[in-house]
Amino acid sequence: MPLGGGDMRRRTFCAGGLAALGAASIPFHRALAADSGADIPAVGLDGRELTLKSADIQDLRAGLRGELITVAHPDYASARRLWNPAFDRHPSLIVRCAGAADVRRAVSFSGARGLLTAVRAGGHSVSGQSGCDRGLVIDLSRMRAVEVDPVAKLARVEAGALLGEPDREALAFGRATPVGT
Repeated sequence: MPLGGGDMRRRTFCAGGLAALGAASIPFHRALAADSGADIPAVGLDGRELTLKSADIQDLRAGLRGELITVAHPDYASARRLWNPAFDRHPSLIVRCAGAADVRRAVSFSGARGLLTAVRAGGHSVSGQSGCDRGLVIDLSRMRAVEVDPVAKLARVEAGALLGEPDREALAFGRATPVGT
């Protein structure tokens, strides 16, 4: 007797499983199309529907030192995730910047199209502002360099650095990072 007391036949079970697999793979096939040269739907700052052209996306990708992540990218799920799980954002594109030139390129791409854009450093915005749905996320999390000049008593901190990083560097010179919100 089957578990649960029901009368499920193997053929019914397999057919149901295949149907579920097929339904679950529809978004995956759309995602593959997005990375294989297809246009990508997005939304503008004013809420209007936009279409990001494949050629423009490829131009953006070619000009980056960092990564351009779409829904087809294997890191998309983790790249879009925010610190606060109450905000489940699904951007159309994520530019994982490797430096200031990538930031400029992403801002220019977004501005030229009026694309909804969010900027993320640590991804810990309490109100979910470091992500967006169907727009562009400019991800600064890999830009974490910190340089301390002990003579001038100055520090240069890249936008993706978390608080502990400048603190660690400053402490090496007997200094502290003033913090507060």
